[in-house]
Amino acid sequence: MAKGKTSVFFCQECGYESAKWMGQCPACKEWNTFVEETVDKKSISSSGKVKKESKAAQVLPLSAVKSEKEERIVTGIAEFDRVLGGGIVRGSLVLVGGDPGIGKSTLLLQVCRELSQKKVPLLYVSGEESLHQIKMRADRLGDFTDSLELLCETSLDIAKDVIQRKKPEVVVIAIGINNLISGENTPEEVAEGIVAVTKEAVIAFPDSRILLLGLLPAGKEKGSAIRMSCDKIHAILKKKKLAGAEYVNPTEWFLDADGRIRDELYSGDYTHLTEEGYKLMADKIMKALLEQG
Repeated sequence: MAKGKTSVFFCQECGYESAKWMGQCPACKEWNTFVEETVDKKSISSSGKVKKESKAAQVLPLSAVKSEKEERIVTGIAEFDRVLGGGIVRGSLVLVGGDPGIGKSTLLLQVCRELSQKKVPLLYVSGEESLHQIKMRADRLGDFTDSLELLCETSLDIAKDVIQRKKPEVVVIAIGINNLISGENTPEEVAEGIVAVTKEAVIAFPDSRILLLGLLPAGKEKGSAIRMSCDKIHAILKKKKLAGAEYVNPTEWFLDADGRIRDELYSGDYTHLTEEGYKLMADKIMKALLEQG
């Protein structure tokens, strides 16, 4: 191997990365899917970003930095726009998190509907639902224009290629974690998937602000199985300290002093938020974004 080079192994099915070859991928459970790739150690930092010479780094006083008004895409959904500070900033990345069934996909599809009515070029990438499932939900929400295009794909590399080729103004990427509740994947595997996606987002969008909102709590009681799984995922993500992204654990927002979910914030299934719960989440996200700067 050439000097200054190192090898990493990637799963061809799900993109899981490992320092050594594995017979079975721990993420997607497929066999014999790992391939070796050579990367330049000198050109890549620990965060995955290309290193720059220190002499090229420019230092400026705050007074010398020009203030520029950010160009935003207004969705037309008042509360959603308010949380984002007036709309979606072009070139930014917004990560919407929450438990399965809480309404993430429906909310984002509503945003797509509003933007499609304005003829904004959109690409909706789904790693979980089929085109038919997306179409059925879209039909319940109302009319869409052909400015919205759909892609069902689990390969991040393929999705990135399509995005670069189509160059849409807005991209929605829907990643489901229903397999946590079904028991198909362990908390460790779910956390690893979240970390992998976040790292790719940091590398792909180095100039964007990234807020990683963790899972909302599920299950009324503190000791319930699903709550303990969510807590375990939060503990793993907290230890990761992902460079380029700020991690926020929203669990405490929704609990009383005894660790139980507050009834006024959740519906009877303790998975879906009430109107008051959504408002609380919006206020907390706004505060986190402002603190992130």
